[in-house]
Amino acid sequence: MDGAYFVHLIFSLFIFAFIPLISSLGDKKEEQLQFSPYTGKAGWIAMFGVAFAFFAHGGLLTFAERIGAGLSITTITMGNAFAVGGILTIIGPLIAGFIGGRYGSMRPSVLFLTLMIFAAFFVANAWNPVIFFIAIPIFGLLPIMWTPFFLGGIAGLDSSGRLAAAHPAFVTMGGAIGPMLMGYVSDYGGFSAIGWVAMFFILISIPMVIIGTNAADQKK
Repeated sequence: MDGAYFVHLIFSLFIFAFIPLISSLGDKKEEQLQFSPYTGKAGWIAMFGVAFAFFAHGGLLTFAERIGAGLSITTITMGNAFAVGGILTIIGPLIAGFIGGRYGSMRPSVLFLTLMIFAAFFVANAWNPVIFFIAIPIFGLLPIMWTPFFLGGIAGLDSSGRLAAAHPAFVTMGGAIGPMLMGYVSDYGGFSAIGWVAMFFILISIPMVIIGTNAADQKK
């Protein structure tokens, strides 16, 4: 498993090499003048916040099956929990799209990241199967539902599209490093320690995301 996530990490880092080319490939001169390259720092700080959040998300979900097994939850029941999460990841972004940008980008970002902290606690410290069955789909849904709000603000902050295009690279980087490092955390502190580490990284991602999304909201 470590090897698979290491490959994901390498590909995400490889993508970074192409980010400077995003706004210059195939654009007409008039378009390049209209959409000048983003030179600020707030957006990039927010992107690293995204990487931290998905580090926590990927790292914790990787061990969710083992957490469930520790509660004597059957494989079928765990599969049903993840299936519910899969359905919610379809419905959630649709709801986010319906809400749109009426609340800006910063407030929804803070809300979803805060909810992720609470959900991470219940996933890692589930004391019965019901808590596990409820927490897993919610924790899986929250970052997917948060992404439209975040990217909506980032697209307004950087009209060249470079920041928004870099988003998958940061998500993949965080999601690849998380499972690799959380394995060591699990070995030394158990699954509960994974939850606390995940909560910590989500917590430190919040001010970083606020810096970028607040700048995006101020630009509107």
